[in-house]
Amino acid sequence: MMNSVRTEFTPKALRAYVEYVYGDEAGRFLGSAVVEGRKTVPIAEVDGAPATAYAITYYCDPAHDVPFDIGMQQGRRYRQMVHVEGCPKLGDSGTVSMAESQLSGATGVTVDAGRGRVLVVVYEIKDDQEN
Repeated sequence: MMNSVRTEFTPKALRAYVEYVYGDEAGRFLGSAVVEGRKTVPIAEVDGAPATAYAITYYCDPAHDVPFDIGMQQGRRYRQMVHVEGCPKLGDSGTVSMAESQLSGATGVTVDAGRGRVLVVVYEIKDDQEN
């Protein structure tokens, strides 16, 4: 499954990987993109349930291995979620999450990859502990 992400380097391939790895834990997909440089990827609004979190799975292009940052955006408000010093070893992706309540109504995910290329897929996850 990760081979298709490496060879295709598309949001569709990374989304299929997320669905395969996380199954039912991965809720509704909110947005995705291949980012070169710095870009804010617009996302759909989450439903705002108390146990909802934003999750971002990322994969960087090993041919453009540079440090990069990923964070949530709400208008001019920005909250950094992760700083990555470089691409994980070949075949690895990373996932970072943040409770929706920490930045309610987020409108996008900002990726600052400098001269790099980063593939991101944003989705919501829900805490099913009440079931």
